Amino acid sequence: MALGYFVSPIDLIPDFIPGIGHVDDAMVVAYVVHKISEEIVRYRAARSLSPYNPADVTYALAKRVLCLLRSCPA
Repeated sequence: MALGYFVSPIDLIPDFIPGIGHVDDAMVVAYVVHKISEEIVRYRAARSLSPYNPADVTYALAKRVLCLLRSCPA
């Protein structure tokens, strides 16, 4: 859903306005990154994963991103 808003030509603030046209797009991207990072923290805590294992982080991120895109329940 966020990707659709980001690429859509219809925005809250039109993209052709210089200086502020992409502010709403940036806010949507920042919100999605924030939500994904919260999900990773919750996932790691639930699974008691080490914060220093890059394979665990990559797997958790990929799993949550796919779930968020599919609107899976938490």
